[in-house]
Amino acid sequence: METELLTAFQSELVKLGINGAFRLYKGTEYPYLTYEYFENDVTHEDGGTAGELLCEIWTRGEFADLISIKEQLKKHFKQLNIKVGNNVYHFDYAGATPDETGDAELKKLQVNITTKYWGA
Repeated sequence: METELLTAFQSELVKLGINGAFRLYKGTEYPYLTYEYFENDVTHEDGGTAGELLCEIWTRGEFADLISIKEQLKKHFKQLNIKVGNNVYHFDYAGATPDETGDAELKKLQVNITTKYWGA
């Protein structure tokens, strides 16, 4: 189910026109987003399994570019449910934090999106 969840998330990024990739972005165009998935190894009483997508938005442009993408993610991933086959994937925006990169020209904003999925 993890692969389906990541595929669903990537498909939503494409719909939004956001350059993004799991763990490593191989493009050269800024801004872009990389993400990793952390699963909680707990099954809840409703049968769902929770996790979190840690997204990092990068740019060498203006910090406003990062804020613009964050706002897109915040709006789009607010209580979003996606059904794939017999599985349902729930995404919910959970906040953002600016982060230092050690490079004065490179800017980064971390965005967290909580997930939950239910399967057959």
